[in-house]
Amino acid sequence: MHQRFCRGACLFTAISAFAASVAAQTHEVLLLQPSEQLAPEYAGIEAGLRSEFANTSVDSTRVYREFVDLDFGQPVDRRIFADYLRAKYSSVGIDAVVALSDEAVRFVAEHRDAIGDVPMVFTTADRAAIDLMPKSSSVVLPLVPSRTVELALLLQPDAEHVFVVSDAAIADDLGLPPLRELMHGYAGRLEVEYLLGLNPDDLLERVARLPAHSFVLYAPTDRGSTSNEPPVYEMAERLAARANAPVYGVQDSFVGRGIVGGYMIHSEQIGAEIARQTLRALRGEYGAVDNLGGSYVVDSRALSRWNLDQARLPSGTELLFAPASLWKLYQGWIITLLVLVAVQFALIVTLLIQSISRRQDRLALAETAHRFQLARVAGKVGIWQWDLENEQIIVEPELRELLGYDASDELPGDTSALIYDEDLPKLRRAASEHARGITPSFEIQYRMLDKGGHVRWFLSRGQALARHRLIGTAIDITDRRRDEDERARTLNQLQEQRNELAHLGRAAMAGALSGAVAHELNQPLSAMMSNARAGLQFIAKGLADGQEIKDILADIESDGRRAGEVIRHLRSLLRRGEAQFETVDLDVIISQVLRLIHSDLVSHNIKVTREPGAGVPTISADPVQLQQVILNLVGNACDALKAVNPRDRRISIGVGVRGAGRVRISVSDNGCGFADGNPEHLFKPFVTTKRSGLGLGLSISRSIIEAHGGRIWAENNRDAGATFHVDLAVAAATDRERVA
Repeated sequence: MHQRFCRGACLFTAISAFAASVAAQTHEVLLLQPSEQLAPEYAGIEAGLRSEFANTSVDSTRVYREFVDLDFGQPVDRRIFADYLRAKYSSVGIDAVVALSDEAVRFVAEHRDAIGDVPMVFTTADRAAIDLMPKSSSVVLPLVPSRTVELALLLQPDAEHVFVVSDAAIADDLGLPPLRELMHGYAGRLEVEYLLGLNPDDLLERVARLPAHSFVLYAPTDRGSTSNEPPVYEMAERLAARANAPVYGVQDSFVGRGIVGGYMIHSEQIGAEIARQTLRALRGEYGAVDNLGGSYVVDSRALSRWNLDQARLPSGTELLFAPASLWKLYQGWIITLLVLVAVQFALIVTLLIQSISRRQDRLALAETAHRFQLARVAGKVGIWQWDLENEQIIVEPELRELLGYDASDELPGDTSALIYDEDLPKLRRAASEHARGITPSFEIQYRMLDKGGHVRWFLSRGQALARHRLIGTAIDITDRRRDEDERARTLNQLQEQRNELAHLGRAAMAGALSGAVAHELNQPLSAMMSNARAGLQFIAKGLADGQEIKDILADIESDGRRAGEVIRHLRSLLRRGEAQFETVDLDVIISQVLRLIHSDLVSHNIKVTREPGAGVPTISADPVQLQQVILNLVGNACDALKAVNPRDRRISIGVGVRGAGRVRISVSDNGCGFADGNPEHLFKPFVTTKRSGLGLGLSISRSIIEAHGGRIWAENNRDAGATFHVDLAVAAATDRERVA
């Protein structure tokens, strides 16, 4: 396996070395220019060519520049130059030749053996020359002055004369068919004159005297200059300086030398395309490119010189030498200044916002303080602080004012002396428990002594700031406590009066029941007397039997007990004092009431029916007061039956459960009912329908029921009579268990 790995590594190394050798291949390219002087247009082409080689070619490419002398007088001169090239580059090995003019192309065609049978790339304005050169590629650069004329007519719509200047001998050498077609469209408006083959001085003299509304088109043929002629770029500069009309050109090297501009292809663009064609030719791919797109190029300074409107330029025109704007000249400074201004503006805005916010806060704070002052004065609120560790109470000015002390008055050294002696221990205990976290809040009522030694009540609420320090408020509640005490006294008096009134009602009721009570007592007393006489007679006759005497005495005891029960019920009705609540059974209470008034019911021929409620729970009530209410309701029902036939007089008493935790007592009769259908006014004091009534029975009954947490009301029956209802709460479970 190790040997296999070594063979694989050697194979990979060999392939990498071969690939590196292929990738490191260097191409040698000979560049032939038509002049010994490095003209601007050819310098641009060479720069574009070299840049394209460097940026797009994987292989390394070296370019050698040579100038073809156009003044070769004899063929032998060309031969000498060819031998020179052969000797100079024999050791280099030229891989391709680039010719930048027609003269250079002809030289290579005649002396190709001097360089070798290598690919050639050339520029030409004549497409017919493409097919004459084997193993060659070409970049066709036709001379198309018509697009430049269109630009001139856009900038000078009032132009009437155009002067075409060129080194061509005849107009056809200019590639003028497109120009003639263009001019044909302006027939009768634009006059064309060709200034061809003139020497420089005559030409300059002529263009200095052009008529108004004229422009010059400078279109050299690019055949190179003789030693007696200036270079075309120099001639363009001299024409632009001497002519009294705008001069337009077809080469980008003319721009910046005084001409207005024209439609042209950039030299760097031509050089880049030549480089691409050279790389294809080195791979054996030959062809011709004749679709290089040009563009309008204009000198802004020439526009200003001839007062030409920049707005008339075609869209996409490249405007050169435009005066730099302040933005371009001072872009860095302007950006820095704008940033500083923005930062300063943001800082100013921030400060303004903060200032407004602080002002609003001050106003809000002042308003809050004003409200607090109003609330403090209206609510009699003082502020205090208490240091529990040092037993020091700090009385703030607000609390001093409530205690009657002025700012000039001195408080006692021990401010705790201001607190009432009986309240101080509980106050300390509450504060200590809250400070230690035992109680969640601190709230207590206590008394303090004011400057005059009078007792004032305060309600304090505080919060612990630390384990031994509290801060809080003290509200003067002296007036409130005084009102509460007065209200309590009034309520006590009212309760006493209510109890007295209830007692009077029971007394009046007892008086009304005196006949029934006498009747109830008469029966057991008569029975007792009869049993006593019978016993005496048995003893007197000597017929007394022990068992007989025992039975007689038992009957006497039973009758005495029954009489005592009647008296006890009567005494309970007349009892004074507070209500004593206990758990009672309603059926028992109702039975006791009916037993008490049994004789009256019989004497008035009133039949009472009961509807005992099954499973009715006990209630918590004062049995005596509850008996008073039921006795009052049954008594009113008896009074309502006076006008009813004695055979039809009926009273129904029912007890039942009504809702969760509530029981209801209902007392119904078939009497006269309520004439107005609204019995609510009967529960008001001193309202009665009886001639001898006081109007207090129902009022007292309502007070008793409401004190028991219940409700009492009345309503007419559908057929006849009325019904009184009493709702009461069920006793608690613990109370029921206690009764059981």
